[in-house]
Amino acid sequence: MLRSPYFLLACVVLVSACVLAADDDVVFKSDVSLVRVDAQVVDSSNRAITHLQATDFVLKEDGHV
Repeated sequence: MLRSPYFLLACVVLVSACVLAADDDVVFKSDVSLVRVDAQVVDSSNRAITHLQATDFVLKEDGHV
């Protein structure tokens, strides 16, 4: 079945409008108050150093405590 050129033009315009409308920037915001950080501490012989507590560590993000 052959479609009229007006129908094809209408389809192109409709698809173009949908694509242009989908270009809006999507903003996603979130916040985290607790993050799990796993650490493995080894000596110069690659042996695990045990019996460390959370108070033995300082966690920094971008150089800030």
